Amino acid sequence: MRKGRLVERTAFAVAIAVALGTAFLLIIALGHRDVASAESITDDAISGEVMVQFQEMVSLAKARDFLSEQGYKVIGEIKNSQVVLLKVPDGQEIQAIRDLQSNPLVKYAEPNYIIRACAEPSLSPAVPNDTYWSKQWNMRKIEAPTAWSVVTGTPQIVVGIIDSGIDDLHPEFQGRILPGYDYVNHDNDPYDDFWHGTHVAGILAAMGNNGIGVAGVAWGVRIRAYKVLDETGEGSYFNLASAIYGAIDDGVRVLNISLGGNEDSDIVREAVRKAHDAGILLVAAVGNDDRRGVYYPAAFPEVLAVAATGADDDRAPYSDYGDEVDLAAPGGDGTPIISTVPNGLYSGAVGTSMATPHVSGAAALLMSLRPDLTNDEVADILKETCDKVGLYVYDSNGWNQYLGYGRINLSRALRRLLPPRVDDLPDSIYFLTNHTNQPIYKRVLLKNESHIYAIPWEATVRGGTGWLALTVPISRTIGPDESQGLTVTMTSNDLPFGVYSGTVTISSPYSDVQGLPHTISVTLQYTSAEIQQYYMPYFPASPPLNVYDEQNIALGDDEYQKLDLPFPVHLPGERKKYTRVWVASNGFVTFRPPAASRAPYRISCESAEHMPATVYVLGDDLDPSAGGRVTAFLGENTVEIQWRDVPFFQSNEEASFRLIFRRDGTIEAIYDSMPDRQRYPTVGVIGTDGTPIGRLTCPGRGRAPSSGQTIRWR
Repeated sequence: MRKGRLVERTAFAVAIAVALGTAFLLIIALGHRDVASAESITDDAISGEVMVQFQEMVSLAKARDFLSEQGYKVIGEIKNSQVVLLKVPDGQEIQAIRDLQSNPLVKYAEPNYIIRACAEPSLSPAVPNDTYWSKQWNMRKIEAPTAWSVVTGTPQIVVGIIDSGIDDLHPEFQGRILPGYDYVNHDNDPYDDFWHGTHVAGILAAMGNNGIGVAGVAWGVRIRAYKVLDETGEGSYFNLASAIYGAIDDGVRVLNISLGGNEDSDIVREAVRKAHDAGILLVAAVGNDDRRGVYYPAAFPEVLAVAATGADDDRAPYSDYGDEVDLAAPGGDGTPIISTVPNGLYSGAVGTSMATPHVSGAAALLMSLRPDLTNDEVADILKETCDKVGLYVYDSNGWNQYLGYGRINLSRALRRLLPPRVDDLPDSIYFLTNHTNQPIYKRVLLKNESHIYAIPWEATVRGGTGWLALTVPISRTIGPDESQGLTVTMTSNDLPFGVYSGTVTISSPYSDVQGLPHTISVTLQYTSAEIQQYYMPYFPASPPLNVYDEQNIALGDDEYQKLDLPFPVHLPGERKKYTRVWVASNGFVTFRPPAASRAPYRISCESAEHMPATVYVLGDDLDPSAGGRVTAFLGENTVEIQWRDVPFFQSNEEASFRLIFRRDGTIEAIYDSMPDRQRYPTVGVIGTDGTPIGRLTCPGRGRAPSSGQTIRWR
């Protein structure tokens, strides 16, 4: 849309010359809404025509019979809408509307308002070539190149463009235009014999990176043209409503409406509501009269209303404003928006018409990444990720009446869908040492899972005075898809024997980084060299998962049950993988078929080594037949086996503990509830060669696990 100055009729606009030629604008010129009190229709309505919408329960067949009885001739109808266009005698339009509105079968009756375009062709059409990217300041303002590194649109997303049609032979759209409709000439060839629709389509979807012309916002999507404007830039409001209903039938995801008018219309309002309810995101221009008051259909609450900014990132001086403005996009001012025009050419234009397809294209990109998003969710993301540009003050909600929530930013919108994430951080670090083995270093790996965003981070230590430190660098920036290490250092410095704790916190100045801040609990167990090898590296436990498909494991006293795993697992440091395990009632799991039919209940360090490929979680004499239950939860990447409230043999004491296998090879033993009285179970992993993998706790050696502790083997 184009800024206009009021001359003779408020609906006419004066063209503004721009650097590359005369700018193009569209406005809809509408008559008075309260037509029932008028004596004749205005010059902004078509003589001899009236639009009528019947009540929902009235079929079109019944409507035609009624109209025929009243002497009206039906000259057009909108499918699935109860809307028809009538021919009435010139000069009797208002009387016909009064008569129709008085009938209970009629829901709305209105003049058929005129859509007008006030524009002239560019004086300097450009020859297609790659040099126009340097003139596409608009795409750089909205950070389109960053978004294009992730998504350029998918053909599954279809955008409808209600306008003057599209030059389907233009090389920028080859192979991506789906059948539309020409509501002006009533055929299936919505060719643009004006220019405006092709220009809008180029901003939205011109093929990028093809060596010619310009790049559109979403050049991978497909488009449908709904022609409602003729070769002079004029059309009817009936055509506009018809096109909206046509877009509903065609199942488009986004509908670009770079036109509008000052007057409300019940018939168009209902078409908009039905399109929104059908899941379509409607995007429309606010108008170009530099006044308070947003054009329709942008003024409807179901429509995303788009204002325009210039190359200086401030409000374009022609852009209308008001309470209905949702957001803004580049529309140009002294520096125009370069895009496609018919006959394979390119030219510049300014207006809210040019701003609108930037938003429609942005919505199409988000839907290409997440087709499950609703129209309202996409609208919210676009508004919430706008840049607060311009000279106007934004209120506490981040909004003003001139630019809405600000100018769109594609990079920030995509970041909302694909937030940067740091993974592979452990929940805890355990140091077990004596005075002969220090300092000890542990490496923490930070992995940036984002494909496009660098993530700055820093690490800090709390507690651990005198023994816990970080090795520089303790702050860096991880590039996309990169990993970096942080070194945590333990130096006991002649501490008394005992258990000490501290934390390492890794954070980022970016609040949207997933996984940060992350705090790692660090435990130091400082003991004598003689008993060190029997102490398991316990750390705080995590809560049960309980989110997978549940499978009960029926176990009696001293029994095994076979369990098939959803993915192969392996013991730490070994290559051999297993797809099934045997779960024992006595708190252990073996990867090999048991040699004996009964599970052993007296397990020492020596006897444990005679059962290779076994994980002893709480190797003791347990009896699930006397109470509690043993259950497996099977997930895509995690298996959790639970012994829940299982009593010890002929005892009132119970234990609740879990064994977790992760697809990445991690094995965890988690102790949720242990007896108050000290017992002496066997805990540890025996490899396939019969030797312990790491430390082993067993009766008389080491320390038994307590409630709330975890052991992790990698």
